[in-house]
Amino acid sequence: MIRAVLVAAFVLLPATAAADGFVGPPGQLWAKVEYSAWGADKKFAGVFDRSASSGIDPGDRIDFDRSTGGRLQTQSLALTAVFVPIRGLETGIYFPFYQRVEFSDAARRSVSAGTGDLRPWVALQLTPPEWNVGTSISVHAKIPLTALPAELETIPLSEGQLDLAIGHETTWWAVPQLGLSLSTMFRRRFPFVDGDRRLVPGDEVELGLRADIGATPWLWFKIGLDGLWSTGSLDLSGTGAATLRERRQVQNALAGIYLNWGYWLPGQLSGLALDASTSYALNGRDYPAGVTWRAGLAWSARMYDPPRGTRP
Repeated sequence: MIRAVLVAAFVLLPATAAADGFVGPPGQLWAKVEYSAWGADKKFAGVFDRSASSGIDPGDRIDFDRSTGGRLQTQSLALTAVFVPIRGLETGIYFPFYQRVEFSDAARRSVSAGTGDLRPWVALQLTPPEWNVGTSISVHAKIPLTALPAELETIPLSEGQLDLAIGHETTWWAVPQLGLSLSTMFRRRFPFVDGDRRLVPGDEVELGLRADIGATPWLWFKIGLDGLWSTGSLDLSGTGAATLRERRQVQNALAGIYLNWGYWLPGQLSGLALDASTSYALNGRDYPAGVTWRAGLAWSARMYDPPRGTRP
């Protein structure tokens, strides 16, 4: 059970970028190299952690293990790239080219390091570009690049299954310096075989609310709430019996800044920026109660202009 909770935490550490409802002009490229870190020494209790004698209910903040405690630390270096090939269509990838996870308690210490899963997506803007309300729909995939280790003591760097998801995001620019966004995502997580077990990861729903506030042309703040809810994962043994492993959910508060320090630089350097954020787990179940920190160097540029006579 501890391993399942730790896998959930590390695999969901990255926040996949996507259109904010508006797709940029054709030829627009946005790329970011980002460092992420997560630390937690508590988890939100799940159904199997319920204990009347200890007064533990689902959702309570408890130690990873009642007798040995434990602390989770994760780190990731990732590349996000977004490109607009034609009007209204966005393509993107997220790839953690290095990630490390460590879990230690009074009895043991486990460390894993390597690459993460590839996450491509495409997004289509449904609303006209001249509107102050932008709505896009997107299709996402998670392609596992590493297998689950055979040793139960080793924390895997992937959940092991293919995911496909459909997302939506709508942003309303109430004024030029204030944007309000609503995002939803429905994720199908496909069953897979791990040794002699058939695992059914369970499907998920995500919901997010965010406000983007422009203090100056070169400094933006963002604040928001997001959440994830799962139908629960099952472990199917060789006898056909189904065992519920966990039913994770978490709700986070987030805050961040986007500092466009390239504002003072000429030419293509004008697209350089610092993108930094933090999120704090407010509540949940079967999920670590931790804090995430992210900081990345971003760059945006117009790679080409549309042919003359076409709309940008």
